Amino acid sequence: MSGVILKIRSLGPSAADKIVPPTGATARLTIFVAAAMAFMAVFAIAASLASARLADRWEDALDGVASIEVTSGDSADVERVLAVLETTPGVLEPEVVSETRQRELLSPWFGEDFPLEGLLLPRLVELREGSDLDRQGLVLRLGEEVPTAVYHNASDWQAQVARDAGKVGAAAFGLLVLTAGVVAALITLASTSSLVAQASVIETLRLIGAEDEFIARAFVRRFTMRGFAGAACGTVIGILLLLILTRGDGSFLSELRPAGPWGWLLFILIPFFAGLIALASTMLATRRILARLM
Repeated sequence: MSGVILKIRSLGPSAADKIVPPTGATARLTIFVAAAMAFMAVFAIAASLASARLADRWEDALDGVASIEVTSGDSADVERVLAVLETTPGVLEPEVVSETRQRELLSPWFGEDFPLEGLLLPRLVELREGSDLDRQGLVLRLGEEVPTAVYHNASDWQAQVARDAGKVGAAAFGLLVLTAGVVAALITLASTSSLVAQASVIETLRLIGAEDEFIARAFVRRFTMRGFAGAACGTVIGILLLLILTRGDGSFLSELRPAGPWGWLLFILIPFFAGLIALASTMLATRRILARLM
C-alpha cells in the first residue's frame, strides 16, 4: 500500500497539476464513479465472505447426519425402523421426530394455522452415522424389512451447499471484475475528454519546451488521486452502512459482517486497487491522446 502512495506522489510536481482543471464535470464524474464502484465492492466482498462462512458452518452441522423417511406414516413401520437401527453397528442417536417438531419444520412453508391434521405426513427418524456404519448394507436391510422407509444422507446436501457457495463467490468475483472494468472505462473517458479539452494548452506547453512526460504526469497524478479519493469515500460509506445493517446478533444480515481481520483488510485495500486502476487507465489514455495531438 505504501508503494502505491509513493507511486502516486512521484507522478509529478504540484506545478504540473495546474495544467489539469481541479474541478468540473470530469472531476465530479471520476470521483462519483469511483465512490459508487467502491461502495458496490464492499457489499460484493461481504456477500462472498458470508457465503463461504455459512457454507462451512452448514457443512459441519450436516456432517454425519442422516434421516429415514417413513412414507406411510404408520407407527408400526416407525417401530420396525427403530428395531433395525438398534441392531445396526455404527448407528448413533436414533430418534423419532415428534409431530410437534414436524409442525415447526413445516410452518414456514404452510403457515402457523394450516391444518396439518388432514395431511398424510411421513414420519421422520433422525440419526448420526458412526465411522463403522455400513450405509449400503443399512439401506438394503431397510428396503427388505420396511419397504416404506427411505434413507436420506446429508452428503448430497453438503455438496449442494458447497456448489451454491461457489456460485455466490463466482458471482461476487464477477461483480468485482465488472466494477473494475467500469472504473477503468469511465476514468479513461474522463481523462481523454480532459486531454482533448486542454489541447490548446498542451500545444502551448510544447512550444515553450515542455515534454510530453511532464504533461502526462500531470493528468495521471490528478486522475489517480481522484480515483483513490472517490473510492476511499465510497468504501467508508459502504463500511458504515454495513455496520448499521449488521447491528445485533442472530439476524440474517449480521452474517454479512466479516468475522475476522482479513475481511476488513480487504475493504481497506479497495481504494488502493481503485487508485491502481485509475493510474493504469489514465497512463494508457494520456499516451495515446498525446501521440494523436502531435
